Amino acid sequence: MINDSQYRKSWSFFPTGVSILATQDDNKNYLGMTANSVMSISLNPKIIMVSVGNNRSILKFLQETKNASVSILSSEQSNVADFFSTSTQNLLENNDFFYNSKDIYYIKDSLCYFYCEVMNSYLVGDHTVFSLKVDQMNLNEKSSPLIWYKGKFSNKNL
Repeated sequence: MINDSQYRKSWSFFPTGVSILATQDDNKNYLGMTANSVMSISLNPKIIMVSVGNNRSILKFLQETKNASVSILSSEQSNVADFFSTSTQNLLENNDFFYNSKDIYYIKDSLCYFYCEVMNSYLVGDHTVFSLKVDQMNLNEKSSPLIWYKGKFSNKNL
């Protein structure tokens, strides 16, 4: 049998970028979560896959909404990643981290953002995987990315 903590630790050796997956509730309040299980799975059409733990508070809102954003964080944004990293954290009353223009929302000063249509989702073990069709994006190559490596955020090149 495979030990859960050893399995988790083994994946910590795989460096990944850090992003914020965000959506809104019925009252247009923002909700977000730190996500490193994000990847592009299609170029035509442009589709992103993101994995969300079934215990995350954002899950029910993603299942009910039509849109979501994915913001790739810069090396200066570990405070943003920390804020959204708990399973119950959201930003219902405070939108200081978000930029909103013409109903498109994303994390301010991120390296890039993708504004997406939620296409579908499916249950995989203790996570739900979402397919997001990219409708709009913007690239801002001002600094290096925030990296998740060995169980912590790093803003240095590995």
